[in-house]
Amino acid sequence: MKKIISVLVSAVLAITSIMSIGFSAYAATDFSKAVNINVNTPISGNITNGSNYEQDIYRVTIKDNGVFIINMKTPLQADAKSYWRVLLYNGEYEKITELAVYGNKASTDAVSTGVAAGTYYVIVQSAEAYSVKSTDTYNLSVNYEKTNYWEKELNENFSTATEIALNSDYYGSTDDAGNYEKDYYTFSLPSAEAVTINFNVPLQANSKTYWYIYLYNSEYKEIMAYDVQGNKSQNELPTVGLPAGRYYLRIHSAGAYSVMSTDVYTLRLAAQVSDVWEKELNEDFASATSINLNTPYYGTTHASGNKEKDFFKFTVSKANSYIVNFKTSNLNNSEAYWKVYLYDGLYKEIASLDIKGNTTSNNIVKYLSAGTYYVKVVSANSYNLKSSSKYTLTVNELIVKNNPLTAKGKTVKLKYSKLKKNKQTIARKKAIAVSNAKGTVTYKKVKGNKKITINKTSGKITVKKGLKKGTYKVKVKVKAAGNTYYKAGSKTVTVTIKVKK
Repeated sequence: MKKIISVLVSAVLAITSIMSIGFSAYAATDFSKAVNINVNTPISGNITNGSNYEQDIYRVTIKDNGVFIINMKTPLQADAKSYWRVLLYNGEYEKITELAVYGNKASTDAVSTGVAAGTYYVIVQSAEAYSVKSTDTYNLSVNYEKTNYWEKELNENFSTATEIALNSDYYGSTDDAGNYEKDYYTFSLPSAEAVTINFNVPLQANSKTYWYIYLYNSEYKEIMAYDVQGNKSQNELPTVGLPAGRYYLRIHSAGAYSVMSTDVYTLRLAAQVSDVWEKELNEDFASATSINLNTPYYGTTHASGNKEKDFFKFTVSKANSYIVNFKTSNLNNSEAYWKVYLYDGLYKEIASLDIKGNTTSNNIVKYLSAGTYYVKVVSANSYNLKSSSKYTLTVNELIVKNNPLTAKGKTVKLKYSKLKKNKQTIARKKAIAVSNAKGTVTYKKVKGNKKITINKTSGKITVKKGLKKGTYKVKVKVKAAGNTYYKAGSKTVTVTIKVKK
């Protein structure tokens, strides 16, 4: 990957036709009078008349895509007001960016700007028409570095979006507040993939929102929006599952007249081929992501409440009980973060479940006839709690088996050696005979509140400290594993524990 520390392109000019360009320039500009200059070569000049009655126009041409940065050096002036303006235009005389040069700065760099091969114009003029001005000599450098890993201005809409590749770093900047200067990018997916957008920036002055990021599909429908706060330098947006196709990104400053940053950002689309992610936009029954039984699928809800919904569709071929299992990471909060709904083929709700932040696995168990069914996942609270954490959704057919401990010929024998006073562990003399038991065998005391745990692997029996001598009943059960459930019933044995004095 090429390292880009380069600098911005040349820049601007006032406009041949003010009306056609859509903003006012201080002076009508005759681009035909532009002086040719070379990149990475300083030049000198001055505005002899001051104000906007005289401006210097320069022309620069590059043969390859790259990045520009304009450097303006001037003597210090009487105050901190703006004394010069430097503007950058493309070959169609469209303004790309501008740079204000203040009197208290002897050296000023313009915003780094990615540009495509072509001709550009830079205009230097006094910043104030009838206020501060200076006829001092300035030194101007239009610095350039060849690269294909920068945005290509003007990329202000879907049709001019900069094409980017997956799993590569790209660079850009927004040099105007709000959405007045937008950066659009486009990328394509040859197959269904899970995509994570990484957006990294230098830390800003405070925690306010500095940038907005939007993801769109090929029909320009918004898939996801994300706010980038100034106190986060590394931003990993929620992973989204996307089908094959073309997509767009839009990046712009957050505040029209508030916080903004001209710092360079780094953009990376991390993508991995996957058929087990939801496929956005799956916002309703018609666009539901089709899933298979007994297969884990993944998704995220990156907006609060029902503003962003994930629909899934599955088919069962025979009547039986089925488990809709929903797994998440532990959010360490007992309030509901998601809500899961189960619908039949006529879109009628037949079950629902609140997913709390401190439970990592939740089930809807329902008897279903053969047919098609839907699952909807939304954030549980419209304006409060939400999580963009990845969840796992699995629909399993419920398998019910006889408890192997109750089957004929199966025995459970527990024998203990003597337990020393106040000691917690004793050796087990004889292993537990549970033939063909599926799942985990657990041991729980029935009588009283004392607890006995037997570890099958180590052969140790753990008892509560201070356990009194006497007779205890222990129930041995087979615990369900995965989508297997066992019928009720277990062996109960009587154990006598003697305590040495």
